[in-house]
Amino acid sequence: ITRLSDGKYTIQTSDGKAITVENGTSEDGTNISLKQYTADNSQKFILQANKDGSYSFLTSVSNGLSCL
Repeated sequence: ITRLSDGKYTIQTSDGKAITVENGTSEDGTNISLKQYTADNSQKFILQANKDGSYSFLTSVSNGLSCL
């Protein structure tokens, strides 16, 4: 998990693949996959602290309205 200069995060494997929102869509039920990191918005996430002490990763393509 890496914090980017814009304050968002990317989640990557050691071989350079990143969690990616398929087709860069904000539609509920969209598939998530591992693809080569391209720094596209579909590979950026917003980390949100929840009241119960847990965290959520919100998708950048949904402007933080959908989560993993």
